[in-house]
Amino acid sequence: MTPLRLLLAWVAIGCPHRPTTPVPTPSPVATPDPAPDFAWVDQAIGDALEWEEMPGTTMPEGWAEERSPQLRAFFEAHPEYEDPRTREQLADLSCAMGIEDAHDRLTNPEPLATLEIAAAAEDWKVIVAYSRDWCTSDDWAWFTNDVSTAAEAVGVQFEYAGARYSHIQLKRGETEVATHALEGQGYLMLRAGKEPGVAGHGLVSDVLTDASDFFDLPMEEGE
Repeated sequence: MTPLRLLLAWVAIGCPHRPTTPVPTPSPVATPDPAPDFAWVDQAIGDALEWEEMPGTTMPEGWAEERSPQLRAFFEAHPEYEDPRTREQLADLSCAMGIEDAHDRLTNPEPLATLEIAAAAEDWKVIVAYSRDWCTSDDWAWFTNDVSTAAEAVGVQFEYAGARYSHIQLKRGETEVATHALEGQGYLMLRAGKEPGVAGHGLVSDVLTDASDFFDLPMEEGE
């Protein structure tokens, strides 16, 4: 057979296939998750710095700059506070204990307590300043101090019930002589043989007028 015939026969039979390497299917490229949007955190930090500053106080120089990174870490770890309405729940607690502890108290609330007061005299006369708010104003601190001074000057026992107390219990020795629930902010007036009286949070002069009438004692504001 001639070379030409051999070539034609080889073509007619079919040329052998060379083994081919399969082309690998490309793996899908993983798309990274979008970075969290923490634009709201700046506003939250501003709110927190304002809330943590106790009214009537001056924070140390550089305090805000030092505190801000700690607050940023907290809010980035707690995205539930992106909602301003949720974040507002921290406001009442934060000046007294800081944002982190305020969050802990909100998520693991402690039961409110009863403040036990020992009546110092048999014919007891007691005025109790109380506030169910953790963060009170500078005025409140001044007012309660002035009421305390005026009350004690005429023999009226003065006590203070803070936000952790929901009730007061007045005892003479081991005997309970009065108990009262506390709501809001103001002054509770207690006297042996008389129904309790309440004065709201107001100017010292107004509170002392109410107290003078209740105790039948002239209670005057100091100079």
